[in-house]
Amino acid sequence: MELLHLNDDCLRHLFTNLPLADKFRVGCVCHRFAGVIRELIGKEKIQLGIVGKQLSLEELTQFLFACGDAVRHVTAYRNCDFVYFAIFAKHCSNLEKVEITQATFSGYWRTLQKLFFSCKSLRCVKLIDCRLKENIFISPEQHLESLHIRKSSTEGMCLLDFRNLVDLNLEFCLHIDPERFQNMLESNEMLKTLNIRGCRSLTNDRIGHALAKHKNIEEITLDNQFFYKTDVLPEFSNLKRIRIFGRNVHFHHDFLFKQLCDKHSGNLESLELFSWEFSDNTEWLPFQSLTKLTLVGALYFNDGFLEKISTACKLLEKADFRGSMADITDKGLLDFIRSSKNLNYLDIRDSNEYDEETFITIGKIRCGMGSTKQLIIASNNSKWTKLTRSRITQHDEMFKFLKLISSHGRKRVPTPNAQCTID
Repeated sequence: MELLHLNDDCLRHLFTNLPLADKFRVGCVCHRFAGVIRELIGKEKIQLGIVGKQLSLEELTQFLFACGDAVRHVTAYRNCDFVYFAIFAKHCSNLEKVEITQATFSGYWRTLQKLFFSCKSLRCVKLIDCRLKENIFISPEQHLESLHIRKSSTEGMCLLDFRNLVDLNLEFCLHIDPERFQNMLESNEMLKTLNIRGCRSLTNDRIGHALAKHKNIEEITLDNQFFYKTDVLPEFSNLKRIRIFGRNVHFHHDFLFKQLCDKHSGNLESLELFSWEFSDNTEWLPFQSLTKLTLVGALYFNDGFLEKISTACKLLEKADFRGSMADITDKGLLDFIRSSKNLNYLDIRDSNEYDEETFITIGKIRCGMGSTKQLIIASNNSKWTKLTRSRITQHDEMFKFLKLISSHGRKRVPTPNAQCTID
């Protein structure tokens, strides 16, 4: 049977697993194949560096001339992708997402600006580790919703044209003008997610007051550099997720944590604190909605403190305590698990070498809870790893309720310039 005799559903199934370059070639065979490929291309992220190695410029141009308006997501890496990027900019007028990494060539930005003005459906732009040498404007009539600029200078980009941003990430961007940033906040009233980690110029009271005026912010990422000149945490009426990274700046952790509790314990669903210094005086108010807690590299983290957490966070489902558990005893760990009835993920990597009996007891506790959800524990405990590999017969039942992930997974304790979270 010839391919042309198959219906579109069969063709779609056959073409789905083809490499991207082969999809392009098939799309050039006939109009019917092109129609099926258009659907598939619209769902893929096209990496120009890979496409450039697999297709000639002639093949790429031929395909994009016919099907370029179906492409939705393009990524470009370094200046070597520039010649291909220009072709996409010419033929792909319906792009929704553009990601560019390590681009410095000035011609790139002229082409990029043409692309921005021609793509009426553009929703997301990501610029990572780029040098913006010229004034780059994204047309205000475009309804851009997500802007990510990471480790890049923003001096060459006009940030004042945006009106519809929902997600703004300016992580590790230096020399942001505070007044312009404040104006940008005021212009984007629907902003829900904000990341200004490592933005050293955004540390004054005016920025805090401007942030507090936003009624829709649900997620914010900062580092304690933000509190260099002020100890005041803005109050966000709808905040659900907050992430604060540690840097080598002295500030009052307990005072700031008290503000977190006082202002946000009612609505907060996710709390992530990195390199935080707690004390005997640290108090936990009940977090009524908190389901995810990350305390990585925390200081003064003992059994009593862990008990405070289990008492305050009754709905906790995911807990990440990497690098914080050195002073937690076997009893403290068991009491926490016994009290955390909704817990289904616990990361205790880089902690004590708890013995095999503790792991077995955890399994018995979970069995007795009557929970249908398995507790996943991430640990690099060699004793536990050996035990789970042996799968001793008399303990088989507990493995229905308990699963161990080794230290060779993708999660690791972040450095000050790395960002790692629970998905």
